Amino acid sequence: MPGGLNTIETHIFIIRDIPTLLEPNLELFGLTSMDPVTVNSTRATLSGSFQSIDYDFIGEIAVRARSARNPSLNREMFFMENIPFNHRGELQLFSSITDLTEIMKEKVFDMEVRIRLRSFVGRDIQHKLIFSYGVFLSE
Repeated sequence: MPGGLNTIETHIFIIRDIPTLLEPNLELFGLTSMDPVTVNSTRATLSGSFQSIDYDFIGEIAVRARSARNPSLNREMFFMENIPFNHRGELQLFSSITDLTEIMKEKVFDMEVRIRLRSFVGRDIQHKLIFSYGVFLSE
């Protein structure tokens, strides 16, 4: 995240070509992409790449999965609104209940991170977003 971003706009960051690893994970349990499965987001943590960061400067954040083939196909994965002013340390994001199956059945997807700042950030910050998804058999 570059320093100097304003508090008026929603800042959008795109992370491209993230491998879904759905097929290898299904194979571990004797399943294929042809089996009736549903994919949902489960956990996500935003933290500093090289140091601990207090995320009280962020007002809200949303993470969306976008199809690499069809960018108009996008679904919310994680979010957090009204982050407390006294928040310290990493952010544990809430998972969305959106069905991600169609996007995750592709080999790769793009991730869109939308951030609204509550205060000015004076320097560049490197973050890491660690996330997981759950696969459920559906009938």
